[in-house]
Amino acid sequence: MASITKDQIQDIKTLVRRANRRIERSKGGQRRYLESVVARVTGGQEKFSAAYKGLSETAAAHKIAQLNRFLGAISTTIVGWDIIKMEIVHKARLTLDKENYNLTDEELADILMQIDGKSSEDYYRAINLVQAAKEKDPGREFNYDEIADIIAQKDSAEDALKNLLKIREAKR
Repeated sequence: MASITKDQIQDIKTLVRRANRRIERSKGGQRRYLESVVARVTGGQEKFSAAYKGLSETAAAHKIAQLNRFLGAISTTIVGWDIIKMEIVHKARLTLDKENYNLTDEELADILMQIDGKSSEDYYRAINLVQAAKEKDPGREFNYDEIADIIAQKDSAEDALKNLLKIREAKR
């Protein structure tokens, strides 16, 4: 079994530092996602470890490759995460359009930012509350603060859906 090289030790230290900094700088949903990736890769740890003692040259090469894959993933950068979120927002809006929701990409992005990482029930509650407000005031687009006020209502997810359906029924 060949010993780990000095270059490998330095690579591990550098890459671990860089990877853990990315995790520390991430926020909200991205942080939770990155932490879950690290936990899956490391067997439950919250951060990458720079420990190298006892590693063979092959194991060190594997660890370096693993760190490079992590750092090379678009989801680990803030810009990359924003691109992924915008793609998700666009796809979600297309799906909602099929069900007669008329939220803009910007409104949907604002909703997702405000409920960041919460449950799907919170997501649908927010979607239905904002859509109900839009149907009461057709053609209007809501900004981030207005969406926050709408979402702050105390309606449950079920009540939000019932209210939206009632508004739609009254329009017929």
